[in-house]
Amino acid sequence: MNSLNGKLFKELPKEHQEKILDSPIRSIVIDAAKNMDLRYEIFERLNRGSMQLNEQEIRNCVYRGPFNDLLAELEKDQTWRKVKGGSDPEGRFKEREMILRFFAFANRLPPIHRKPQEVYERIHGPIRPPRGARLKGSYDAFQADNAEHLCGIRKGVGQAL
Repeated sequence: MNSLNGKLFKELPKEHQEKILDSPIRSIVIDAAKNMDLRYEIFERLNRGSMQLNEQEIRNCVYRGPFNDLLAELEKDQTWRKVKGGSDPEGRFKEREMILRFFAFANRLPPIHRKPQEVYERIHGPIRPPRGARLKGSYDAFQADNAEHLCGIRKGVGQAL
């Protein structure tokens, strides 16, 4: 089979082309659009194949939207880069998970330890607490936020850093 490496479909021998074209492709359609827990579970199970994805890589694929975009933006922020060190984020979304942990912990600490969040809440109002026990709960809590609220959250992270 090494002789087939690097070849286009049209360059394959006819018998190989026919075998590929005659092979069935099985699929199952599951409507999990509104059930994020089910969506997460399905994606996690389907992607246990070749390269094991870490939890943040799975969350990055399952939870699309403005909050996910904010995490991507924050990991490139100049203040974050100075705190974390290096000009580029670590691979496999490790820094996005650190930033997500900031949100998760900031919403669970007793009020006496919430200095950056208190400043944020005075300006922009309260941050909704995450609903889940895992970090994916933070995605659920922040995913539906409007652009103005996410902008405020971004400022809160900047003040904390």
